[in-house]
Amino acid sequence: MAPAVYGEAKRTLLLEADGFVYPSRWEACGNSVLEAVSFGIPTLCTTYPLGRYLAERGGAFLSEPTADTLGAAMLQMRDRAPADEIGRIGASIVRDDFAWPRVAASWLAQVSDALGLPAVQAPGGASRSKMGPGVQRPTAGSDG
Repeated sequence: MAPAVYGEAKRTLLLEADGFVYPSRWEACGNSVLEAVSFGIPTLCTTYPLGRYLAERGGAFLSEPTADTLGAAMLQMRDRAPADEIGRIGASIVRDDFAWPRVAASWLAQVSDALGLPAVQAPGGASRSKMGPGVQRPTAGSDG
């Protein structure tokens, strides 16, 4: 395993990559996935919440977390035109749905709801009484 990279070295490494593979079984929202996708890098995720969210919108490749299915999906990533389009769509999704003001408003709304407080006003005066885009509150017994 290679050592961790940070800052400009990580940015350079990501920008030189042909793709990014994140074979998680439990991660709800991997920051490394958001970083890679934000650069427009074609990304392969497994079927955890963020991976499903991106893939359902055309912004990532999706695979079950097994060696066979990951291998098959990585082969699909070699087709550059569709992979590049998935990267472009993914970057747009991250820009629109995971911008700090939107994430912060969602987080404040969730905390307010959990504490039984009135809905928080997001920047610009819009009430944010729901969680972020496409995110559903986990229910008892769910894996979310």
